Amino acid sequence: MCLMDAKTTGVAVLLISRAHHFAALWQDVEPLAARHGLVAMAFLNSKAFVAHWPGGHQPLYGTNPMAFACPRRSEDGTSEQPFVFDQASSVMARGDMTLASIDGRAIPADAAIDEHGQPTTDAAAGLKGAQLPFAGHKGTCLALMVELLAASFTGDAFAYEARGESDSGPTQHGELILAIDPEICSRSGGRAAFLDRVEDLLQMVEAEAKVAQASGRNMRLPSQRRWGARKTTPQEGFEIDEALLQTCKALCE
Repeated sequence: MCLMDAKTTGVAVLLISRAHHFAALWQDVEPLAARHGLVAMAFLNSKAFVAHWPGGHQPLYGTNPMAFACPRRSEDGTSEQPFVFDQASSVMARGDMTLASIDGRAIPADAAIDEHGQPTTDAAAGLKGAQLPFAGHKGTCLALMVELLAASFTGDAFAYEARGESDSGPTQHGELILAIDPEICSRSGGRAAFLDRVEDLLQMVEAEAKVAQASGRNMRLPSQRRWGARKTTPQEGFEIDEALLQTCKALCE
């Protein structure tokens, strides 16, 4: 229905209640751009893990990820490999902090506070305390925006209303997906002209990235590594830690 509405009116909104989302959010928007040529955004609130900045000591917001996908032309000019990004509004994703705790790795000093409200680089202490939004008040504003978009429209719980939920398992909160058809909404001349403008900007970034990489600096567009891996992994495979491989095999058994 969301896809049909976007193709008919130019803009469509899909509201999902009790989303039970437990994966990267880019998967919700990438197909809309890659297969249907739509610009898409998704917003998902989650369990309370993140404190308000400045001054907050208690988890109030979720890590509240947001994802964006914009169609573009591929190198062969026949299909679209979209520009995609997916990010939490916290300094670290909850999963990354959990893995750091399991591995005994330190986390950035600005990623979390402990149960007493003190900054910590101990991932386990951060999980017991509260995570912090990225860029201070800017991340706080985005986390609050996601709560309003994902939970207010759907009628689902705000993060603070679900503090009693277990830390494990998928979030049961709301999700909002917005889809825009450039063919209808672009004032520059439909889809073709829109894609021309997209390439003007993204190719400028890619040109600078090539210069940066030639001098040893790592610069790339989000999603480029993922698209590249999809081309090479089927032939070349990928490396996995032996202990993790054995754990996966044990789970399968």
